[in-house]
Amino acid sequence: MKCLYAADQKGYDALCACDELGRISRFCCIMDDIGQLSLKINHAYHYQIQGQMTITDRNWCDFVVMSASKIAIQRIHFDQPFWNDCFIKLRHFYFTLVLPEILIYI
Repeated sequence: MKCLYAADQKGYDALCACDELGRISRFCCIMDDIGQLSLKINHAYHYQIQGQMTITDRNWCDFVVMSASKIAIQRIHFDQPFWNDCFIKLRHFYFTLVLPEILIYI
């Protein structure tokens, strides 16, 4: 659950919009044509949710974004191919960078 006070001041559409220079918003969600929010698949929260579903052996999770005036709920399903790609990178990171540092102190 993410509680966004800025959404009450600016509105979700403003948070999702590009800035005056045309840069893509860093907000975690995008808004479709009918005003539904959905989590960006390249956002850190998406990676976090997929990892948490792996650890807890879940098939889905509800991602909730709320403000004082609005709530948006998106059901996120576990994405095995996405996680397989993440796992390869995490495994490489652990065995080439983290583990050697740990073994220095043993």
